[in-house]
Amino acid sequence: MIHKSTFISLILLFIVILITPITNASESATDSSKTNLSERIKAKMIENQEELKLKIQEKREEFKEKLQKIKDERKQEIAERTDEELAKVNQNSTARMSLAIGKLEVLLDKFATRAATQKTEGKDTAEVDTAIVVAKDAITDAKDAVATQAAKEYTADLSDETNLKNSFGQTMSELREDLKATHDIVKLAKQKVMDVARALAKLRMPTPTL
Repeated sequence: MIHKSTFISLILLFIVILITPITNASESATDSSKTNLSERIKAKMIENQEELKLKIQEKREEFKEKLQKIKDERKQEIAERTDEELAKVNQNSTARMSLAIGKLEVLLDKFATRAATQKTEGKDTAEVDTAIVVAKDAITDAKDAVATQAAKEYTADLSDETNLKNSFGQTMSELREDLKATHDIVKLAKQKVMDVARALAKLRMPTPTL
């Protein structure tokens, strides 16, 4: 006859054996779910980029076709040159913003290293850690915004030769507004990185004694 305490121990052991595989399976399922979600997000981003490239290519082809229909050769040359200039402005502007973002990433990495050092010295880095997470998200948003802007094409409406000047003027205004909106997102990322610097500065301030 099994002793009561032994019987209880066997039941507890049986429960542990049952629960352990379920817990591991649950954790594995969670990890798998996260991986699948990440893969789906990446796949969607690639899909969107491909769609954007196709749309841009279609616009370029349409522009070239309409450009050939302009009878006045001088106007045709001006239209082509202006179109190339718009593309150059967008390319140069987004390149500068990408460079600025790269510098922000390097700076944030240095701040994160300093925060880790302060933490090992017993400092409360909760505020800094939170600021770093926010800054990283802001930098990601800025990189996405710049990438989207860099992929855009600005082609004027060439259907009316008599209205080419106004058409290109409107296209230039659109480019200017888009660049400003993108630049504002990059500026926000810079502000968030500076928030990390301010939070770090607080850690170096001596604690007042009463």
